[in-house]
Amino acid sequence: MITTQYVESLHDAVSIATTNYTFSSWKPIKADRVAVQIGIGTLNASRLKYQIQGKAGDSLTRPSEIYTSSTVNTSLDEIINITEPVKYIRVGLAVGGLATPNSAYSYLSKAEVR
Repeated sequence: MITTQYVESLHDAVSIATTNYTFSSWKPIKADRVAVQIGIGTLNASRLKYQIQGKAGDSLTRPSEIYTSSTVNTSLDEIINITEPVKYIRVGLAVGGLATPNSAYSYLSKAEVR
């Protein structure tokens, strides 16, 4: 049974006009269940690209890639469960092509289970 659930916005309908990733800040993910939800607001480019990165400790400066994918224009969000043993994650969003406008969002969901 989920006893506590916390959802935090990482990207809130941010404008994306570059093929380079725009990353959220690092977020701690100490919880029993962690997921990231990615969604499209407006997409005129060919696709939305996203990358989830993690760091296993406070002193590590180099991130590791957890998940990379892309999606075409759809009204369905994607949820990615984070199972890797990392302490922090961040999400990067980019577009595949330079047609504008483009906007997307991402959320971090943490849940405690007993």
